[in-house]
Amino acid sequence: HTFEENEMLFFKQTFHDEYMAQQERYRKKGNTKRLKNEDDYMQNLIDEHVHEQIYQIGDMENNLGNQNMQILWTRFSRARREMDDKLGLKRVTLDSALHLDLDEATPHVHERSVYLSIDKNGKLTCDFSKALRSAGINRPNPAKKEDRYNNPMITYTDMCRDLFLQVSREFIK
Repeated sequence: HTFEENEMLFFKQTFHDEYMAQQERYRKKGNTKRLKNEDDYMQNLIDEHVHEQIYQIGDMENNLGNQNMQILWTRFSRARREMDDKLGLKRVTLDSALHLDLDEATPHVHERSVYLSIDKNGKLTCDFSKALRSAGINRPNPAKKEDRYNNPMITYTDMCRDLFLQVSREFIK
């Protein structure tokens, strides 16, 4: 399976019941224009709720190399999982890939994740802000309204970056 097929499979397995319930609500209300096939519904969830992050140390001339980057990634992933567990954060890594781009010689990791929480009806949902807030992670500036520059993901990304740099210190000379 490709990464895209695996993501679709995860979303179908996780959110199929919600999809069916949503379609039934639309039918009962006569909102037939809002009905979607399952693949379109799931792709919309993926497009809106999957968060992609890129991790890299160094540049073309100064980098860790593939082997050290793989060791670093394994250690960081373990440390972040421990951090998430302590916070009670339900983050699911859908896929990650350590690679070199053809036009660049710096090893880096692309990771795609989804953040899960329980909505007011007790249903599992993928809303990163709600998941992060329920784990006690707030926006950087609570006095200002939440927007794309002031939301819990900004705080969580900073926490992950700090952890990544902390774990990477043994590789940086």
